Amino acid sequence: MRSSFVSGLCLSVLVSSLAACSAVTPVDTSVNSSSSASSVISSAVSSVSADTLTDSGAMRLYKNGTYGYQLLFSKDVSVLPANNGEDIALAIPDSLYAGTVLSSATVSVTSQKDACPAPNYEQQTGKHTEVINSIPFDVTTGTGVGAGNLYESSIYNTVHNGVCHSIVLLRHSCNLGPDCGEGHTKPYNKKAVNEALMSIVRTFAF
Repeated sequence: MRSSFVSGLCLSVLVSSLAACSAVTPVDTSVNSSSSASSVISSAVSSVSADTLTDSGAMRLYKNGTYGYQLLFSKDVSVLPANNGEDIALAIPDSLYAGTVLSSATVSVTSQKDACPAPNYEQQTGKHTEVINSIPFDVTTGTGVGAGNLYESSIYNTVHNGVCHSIVLLRHSCNLGPDCGEGHTKPYNKKAVNEALMSIVRTFAF
């Protein structure tokens, strides 16, 4: 379902950095061989041929061949089709919020050779700086609602070698109370969901 907020958010913020707003269909990432991992990176991660996705025990390592950064995440995290210009898009397991109002929780990275865009939330709820693996980030948080949907976002922006890297955490939930549907009316565990998202963000490194 799309609302006026979603359109505004996706056109103003997400076209530049919040591309994860668009609907995506998770793909199966439960692979055990290097050949399977290669097929996942070919079909689901953005089309830079130098990007790699490799298994390391219970974890999976993504390396961006164009900009030289990496992310590490568990194998139960799904790699999503990068349909909106993202370098990579990921979804945490829905087992963390099954039966709640939360519909999806994703992390995406978008890189562009321009200044980092200014977020344009419907309601900005916070702004601070944060250092992750010696990398300084400008962090903003915000929300928006429309047509029964609630979007809670956090954007981590950093500039490295003249390129802006935007890490976007997006939580999409139903905002209709009892009308969200049977089995989807309970509040989700925000602490657990946010920790799952941040466990990916904290591995970002050059």
